[in-house]
Amino acid sequence: MPYAPSQVSFNAAFLSEIKEDNQRLQELLSETEIMFRRIPRHRYSVEQKRASVQRLLKLRDQLALHFALENAFGYLVDVIDIAPRLCNRAKAMIAEHDYLFLELCELIDDAEAALYDEGNAASVVNVARDYFRFLQKFYDHEAAENALLLDAFDSDLGVGD
Repeated sequence: MPYAPSQVSFNAAFLSEIKEDNQRLQELLSETEIMFRRIPRHRYSVEQKRASVQRLLKLRDQLALHFALENAFGYLVDVIDIAPRLCNRAKAMIAEHDYLFLELCELIDDAEAALYDEGNAASVVNVARDYFRFLQKFYDHEAAENALLLDAFDSDLGVGD
């Protein structure tokens, strides 16, 4: 049986860049989660509010880089080429990038509003609650992307003997 080379290929520099980006993104997600868990539920200092805004801004920038790398190197688009049956799932994953990014931007707007409304502790509680919802959506998205890539590799390389 002749050897058929794999259609899926990755550039080593790209993989290194994605790995570094992903590590930094995971650090920021975790640091932000810890920050919101540690903020007391009843009273928020201006410094805590300002820190939450700054942390969310850093996270937004890192998320933008993360999605830009995924979109620029097109590995989800490659899935469409090698496994057309996964086309709809791949397109949905790509479209989710914009929705997740916009959701984080709205969260930043809410955190900034909480910063300038010093008397409203409920607004910070809402920002924290919404961050945890965003975090779960993001993790679900990443898990779905990983599952999609595994399905594509299974199609390309084959599984089982």
